[in-house]
Amino acid sequence: MKILIYGINFWPELTGIGKYTGEMAEWLAERGHQIEVITSPPYYPGWRIQDDYSGWRYRTECRGKVKIYRCPLWVPSKPNGLKRIFHLLSFMLSSLPVMLVKSIGWKPDMIWAVEPTFFTVPPTLLGAGLSGSRTWLHLQDFEIDAAFGLGLVKGSLILKGLITFERWIMNKYNLVSSISDAMVAKLISRGVEPTKAVLFPNWVDTDKIVPLSIDQSLRAEWNIAANRIVVLYAGNIGKKQGLELLFSVAGDFKEKHSQILFIIAGEGAAKSELMQAAADRKLDNIIFKPLQPVERLPVLLASGDIHLVLQKRGVADLAMPSKLTGIFAAGGAALVTADAGTALHKIVEENRLGLVIEPESSGALALGIERLAQDMNLRKEFKDNARRFAREKLNKNVILEEFEQRCLALTS
Repeated sequence: MKILIYGINFWPELTGIGKYTGEMAEWLAERGHQIEVITSPPYYPGWRIQDDYSGWRYRTECRGKVKIYRCPLWVPSKPNGLKRIFHLLSFMLSSLPVMLVKSIGWKPDMIWAVEPTFFTVPPTLLGAGLSGSRTWLHLQDFEIDAAFGLGLVKGSLILKGLITFERWIMNKYNLVSSISDAMVAKLISRGVEPTKAVLFPNWVDTDKIVPLSIDQSLRAEWNIAANRIVVLYAGNIGKKQGLELLFSVAGDFKEKHSQILFIIAGEGAAKSELMQAAADRKLDNIIFKPLQPVERLPVLLASGDIHLVLQKRGVADLAMPSKLTGIFAAGGAALVTADAGTALHKIVEENRLGLVIEPESSGALALGIERLAQDMNLRKEFKDNARRFAREKLNKNVILEEFEQRCLALTS
């Protein structure tokens, strides 16, 4: 097959959508398919173009057998609602000529687009109309819902209009997928024909991410005593996570639980603000570390006794946290915030993969950390279950082989 992948995030980004799209492209190319990618220069999660790339020039490069076309992109240093819109619009405008050239000249069998960003949707359909390609839209996140839920965009009439447009345009695709059963059900409730709505979950390479001992972790490198209880948050540091909750908890724990140490490892739009807030409050039991290279992910995850997966209220069915797959594969004990009744709450609770607590509650967060810190047997139960779940349900090859078969059926 000739597959043209279209999305704003791609390798070498280490977290989120770029990680999964990059792994998918590389896997398909190794299976003998011709894979080309239209994307932007890497900038996420730090919201800064990587040093060896430019945000103002087109660039062509290869990663193994995958050919990549980088298109100019404006990246705001402090993203907000309006700036994010211009940021996404800049990619759509710069990538549109490349989409037209590749559609007409290369004639892919399928154009696969990923949301976010929704701005990739119209160019994909235009390219497919010119080339006769089949189309697949994959939603890692319900971007419109999340933007309104987090207050980045406001106005009920605007929301209603965007959802109506989203429903109309998604049905122009041959297939529309998302990463959980609840999100697929939401696609159907939005008006996507049930025959077009399919599940395409995130995965993890359980051969590369494995449980390691504390002695194999980063604790010695970071001068952290082996007897301390480390509460680790690793990943994107943004508004959606609600990491500000940690400050009130860490303040109470300074005297009450001095053996507990909080580590925030990652990058993101809110990092500098959070670091300043921690310094202002003299919270020396919170330390910040940079995002670690992908090859150091297992040793990073081994550094935590408790793994935080924090989200604000109302988004647990809009985006399944990608960091959970790595935590599960590493056999981590997760502390997850999720509303009752959401897919995330159901998966973690029913499979005993971690402790689920109420979102946006510092009291619930403090009690959850205390419970896991004091109960080593409960942590072990969660760790064993998480590793087993990753191997049985999140296996990279099984998920991507099923995806490949759907692609072959669609293009045939």
